[in-house]
Amino acid sequence: DHRDLHSFPYTTLFRSHVRRVAQELNYRPNFGYKVMCGQKTNTIALICSSSDTLAEEHIKDLLLSLMIKFEELGHSVYTSVMTASAKENIDKINSLISRGCSGFVLLGTPYGSETIEQIFIQNNLEYISYGQGTKRSVVTDPGYAVSRYIENLLKDRKSTV
Repeated sequence: DHRDLHSFPYTTLFRSHVRRVAQELNYRPNFGYKVMCGQKTNTIALICSSSDTLAEEHIKDLLLSLMIKFEELGHSVYTSVMTASAKENIDKINSLISRGCSGFVLLGTPYGSETIEQIFIQNNLEYISYGQGTKRSVVTDPGYAVSRYIENLLKDRKSTV
C-alpha cells in the first residue's frame, strides 16, 4: 500500500525521523505514483503544431530556449509534433496528460486546437500558445517590429547628421 506520509496518524517526531532518513538516502517519490495520485509532476509539454512549423528556424530557437529555461527551473520537458489530424492531436494531448504533463506550450496552432484548449480548461492545466488559436496566445506583430526598426534607423540618421 503506497500512501503519503501525511495519510497516517504518526507523531511529528516520527515524521521528521522518516524525512531525515529519506533525505540521507536521497529518496525521491516515484514518478508513476505521483501521476496515479494526480500530484504535480512539474512536467511541461512543448507542442509544435506541425513538422512544417518545426522547420522554421525561429521556432527551433524558441523550442530550444524553452527547454533550457524549463529545465533550469526544475521542470521535465516532453516535446511532441502534431499532425494534420485533429483526432490524432487530441489523442496525443490526452496521452501527455496521462503521463503527468501539467503545463503545455503550443508553438503554432495545431488541428483541433479548440478542443485541445477545452481539454486544458476542463483538466485545470496551465497552457499558452505562440501564435493565434487559443484564448491564451502570444503573438508577434511584424508590423510593429518593422515600424520600430524604421524609427531607430531614422533616429540613427538624425544623430549622425
